[in-house]
Amino acid sequence: MITFPDKDLLKEVILPIIVVSSLNCFIKNYHCSDYKLKTNDIIFNKNDGKISNIREEKGSQIKIHTLIGRIEIVKISKTDLMKDYVILKKSKDELNKIICEGKASAFKNKLLRYYNKYSNILSLINLNEIKYPMSLPFKVVVVSSKIDTLKLIPEFICYLSLKKKEDIDQHTFFDPLLIIVNDFKVAREQIIDKGISIDTIIFIGDNKYSRSMSAISKAFRLDKLNHCIFLGTEDIESGEHFPVHKWNWTLPEIKYFTKQSYQNIRPINLSNPELTSAINDYSKFITDTELQYNNLINLKKLYKFIRKVFPITALNNEQRIKKRANEVYAEFILGAEEILQYEYYNIDKDHEEDLEKVKDLYQKILAVIKNSNTKAKYLETLSDIDFIVVPQVIKSQLQKELDKFLTNTGKQVRAKDFSDIVEILNKKQEIEKRNIGLKNTKVLSFKEFLDKEQDSKSYLFLSLYGNGISSEQFLQKVLLSNLHSKILLYDEETKAFKYYLQKFQDNYQREFSSNDREALSGIDYPEVPNITTENIDTWLKYLIELEDSRFSKDDEIKYEITFEEESRPTKERKSKAVYVEGYEENFKEVWELEIGDKVRIYRPPDNETLHDLIAIMDETKFFQRVNDYSKKWKEPLMEFYQTNFGGYDLEGLYHLLISNGCTIKEKSTLKNWLDPHNKTKFPKRKRDIAAILKTIGKVESLKEILFIMKEYYGELPKQGNKLRDEVDNYLITKEIGTMLSLLQPDEIENLINNFAPIRTIKEIKKLDYEESS
Repeated sequence: MITFPDKDLLKEVILPIIVVSSLNCFIKNYHCSDYKLKTNDIIFNKNDGKISNIREEKGSQIKIHTLIGRIEIVKISKTDLMKDYVILKKSKDELNKIICEGKASAFKNKLLRYYNKYSNILSLINLNEIKYPMSLPFKVVVVSSKIDTLKLIPEFICYLSLKKKEDIDQHTFFDPLLIIVNDFKVAREQIIDKGISIDTIIFIGDNKYSRSMSAISKAFRLDKLNHCIFLGTEDIESGEHFPVHKWNWTLPEIKYFTKQSYQNIRPINLSNPELTSAINDYSKFITDTELQYNNLINLKKLYKFIRKVFPITALNNEQRIKKRANEVYAEFILGAEEILQYEYYNIDKDHEEDLEKVKDLYQKILAVIKNSNTKAKYLETLSDIDFIVVPQVIKSQLQKELDKFLTNTGKQVRAKDFSDIVEILNKKQEIEKRNIGLKNTKVLSFKEFLDKEQDSKSYLFLSLYGNGISSEQFLQKVLLSNLHSKILLYDEETKAFKYYLQKFQDNYQREFSSNDREALSGIDYPEVPNITTENIDTWLKYLIELEDSRFSKDDEIKYEITFEEESRPTKERKSKAVYVEGYEENFKEVWELEIGDKVRIYRPPDNETLHDLIAIMDETKFFQRVNDYSKKWKEPLMEFYQTNFGGYDLEGLYHLLISNGCTIKEKSTLKNWLDPHNKTKFPKRKRDIAAILKTIGKVESLKEILFIMKEYYGELPKQGNKLRDEVDNYLITKEIGTMLSLLQPDEIENLINNFAPIRTIKEIKKLDYEESS
């Protein structure tokens, strides 16, 4: 198993892995060639291009009949035959047809050109005793997307691109050394099941092995595969009967071999004691409050709002800073209230007082950002920076601020005397000096930064956070680039920055000293110490752990696809496998899709429909319990409406709910709750269910309903994702997973036709990182 810190680097090793595997297999074929000659085998003379067939074998002598070349029947020793001839993958009838059409001479010359090309493989082996073997019984098989792989195959390797239900001998003259297939099913049916020996099988990309691991491990256990090489990012479980050695290439190694600098990002630390003090007060309140309630509540999720303040800045534009700060505060209000409400209900305490306290503390953090924005002040003094790199969403705004800043000459002053002239000249010099640092600076998006080739320019990032991907992924991609950059960091960001760099270093050392590395390379590395986290703030460690759990290797660039049949676009991962109607290999990865492709892409239904779908397949009866608990608030609400409002004063009930803390904006939402046929199970927010139960006098049911709500809103997407994965796999392989097995065949087809209908791609475009998230 070979992994890389970035998926795009996989293509850098495909060629050497294919070449090395092919060379080893070629040598094995030479030493192990025990081809048993058969009457009427077609053979090709490597020296003069004569084509003959085997007539008879007597002891060590072989009688052959020349078919193309000077017609003759000769006897030759088996040793000379093995040395001077190779098996040709053509029948006698096919050759007779070529002869009858008068194409014999051209065909012979064509074969000689092919053989001379393939025999160049011997120059790489550089061993005189190695000759081109008569046959190649052992194969190297590559399971990959053919679009990219076929371009990489060197001409000295005799290969075959094998399609489904196609015989190996169908489209090749010589015995192929390398066979390329699109999925393991083809390899199993067309190669393994036909008794063809595989020396090495290479899987390129997660999609090529992740769905077939049980079949691959079974083939390995049955000695159908000698070596397996996996190139990807999705881990493989190693077992007693399927031992997997893992080699994870590290950034320093990649930089070393490409002769590039690893440490290519320099932090610019900006201290703001007032901001640090405000953050510490906010953090202290969270810790103290948890202790006050004997840690029966968990308010650590409030820490996540701290990171939102660090990217807030602008160039000489206080209004944009204040606007963004207000937006962040609005997000905080909704999130903080949800967190406190749930935690305090668990201990039967009112949360309102502490909510006001934490709101006040967060406002103080934002007040510092609004009124004393250290990053904004630094930007006004910036020099020797060619590009400022920001998220796509604010690129145009910052560019406008930069242009305006450079053309702003300040307030015009009319000179009345010599002192006024001096003041005007001094002001002009000050502006010219200010503009020197920024006059050639341009603004880039993060995607544009990643797409740039190596140059001598300087780049500036404004924060460790807010770049569309996790901070750890962000740093890895910047370190992986060949560009030299700087990054503006508050003291708190600097601590996280150093932590990540130390974490990377620790991971590298751990990889170097792994048992797998030692087994594969024979090099023994010493034990490495763990990361020291003593100086990392508690809230900062929590944020880092939160990001680690939130972002995974599946968080990758996405593509936006629009279909001819509907206007609403869908976003799909770059490497997701998609069924394509009429495509010979049955599926493509998303990045390979083209306008006009007819595809089946599973489109998840709304939550209510998804609930009903999963309930059919739910053997635990959990979703039935959800239905029961849903009635515990909906039916009493309907009764309350009939009793107190006569069943017609929707406006009155709406305002009563709002006065008790309900957050819904539209009366149509309330109307749905009161509809006995509506499939809504619970309100979206915990505060809303609390307001409903308070209004109808059923507060005693709150705890159990909140408990089932929390479990439900976790279980529904979990089961939804499982169903999506099974449908995606079924579309491509027709294999029925655990959930689908609980449905009848006609129910499966109805599900596919309703939620993965054939649609034609009208437009497809690659999204930026922040657009993908």
